[in-house]
Amino acid sequence: MRTRYSTPEWALLFGVANATGLQGQGWGDAIAMNLYPSRGLAIHGFEFKSHRGDWKKELANPDKAENIARYCDYWWLVADVGILRDGELPMGWGYLEHKNGNLRIAVAATQMETTTINRHFLAALLRRSQG
Repeated sequence: MRTRYSTPEWALLFGVANATGLQGQGWGDAIAMNLYPSRGLAIHGFEFKSHRGDWKKELANPDKAENIARYCDYWWLVADVGILRDGELPMGWGYLEHKNGNLRIAVAATQMETTTINRHFLAALLRRSQG
């Protein structure tokens, strides 16, 4: 992730909530924002899955990711080979396949309609950026 979404083009933050304090109701495993206006300043969100059972829990509660995904232009599953089965990827999600230490786009994410970033989410981003 750090290689694919590296500075100065990208800001990459891990473990981002949708808000701070008691307002927080969901986490994204990572958020990357492109910092070049010529490339659209797109925000990408990522859900990491390292085993099949964790992915099945995600599928059982599809609204869970929406707390963060609604602020993202693109939403991605990042998972090892074999975790995702045919037909399981939610509509619009992309799939970054992890294999032998490398990430490759197996399914491209489609651009989503987003909610305007509010101060709660901005505070969560800034808090995470502080370490």
